[in-house]
Amino acid sequence: MTTGRIDAGATQEAAARSFLGWRMVGVAFVAQAVSSTITVSVAGNFVGPIGAAFDVPPTTIGIGPGLAILAMGILGPFVGRALDARQTRPLMTAGAVLAGVGLLAMSRAETLSQLVLAYLALVAPGAALCGALPSMALMASWFERRRGFAIGLAVSGATIVSWIGPASVQWIIDHQGWREATVALGLVTLVISAPIFALF
Repeated sequence: MTTGRIDAGATQEAAARSFLGWRMVGVAFVAQAVSSTITVSVAGNFVGPIGAAFDVPPTTIGIGPGLAILAMGILGPFVGRALDARQTRPLMTAGAVLAGVGLLAMSRAETLSQLVLAYLALVAPGAALCGALPSMALMASWFERRRGFAIGLAVSGATIVSWIGPASVQWIIDHQGWREATVALGLVTLVISAPIFALF
């Protein structure tokens, strides 16, 4: 009887050590923070500078985030189907790479049409692949008993970055310009987010 209890305790302890759910919360937190930053949170910071650079009204630039959200919504069913096929890791990694490359391309755009193309063809799809939907799927897959708490922690990534992101981006814009701020976002997405999604 004693040996059985010890074996059962050891099994439970090993299972607890092998549970990666809380690591997935960290991944989802990053995913929420990144996708929110590159599509919504810092959009307002770029309206004036980009409008001035390409000599268009700020209202024209302000349409961009709405179009990005629309594109992400259209891609939702396809992303969901890939998640059902358990392609979460390659999907999120590819999304971060796509979005990062798109941001770097935006920083080099010479015309407004080039900027819009990079944003809608690369950044928005990339955010869809590594953002809210995959992170929620991770929480649903790894948690049952504390799922609500795990989702709350993951979603807080978008909330926290909505304060940190605009302030940081505005500082870069004020000191170096909007192109350099876009480069910074692209590098963070490529150098930090993509490896996290690929490795963890």
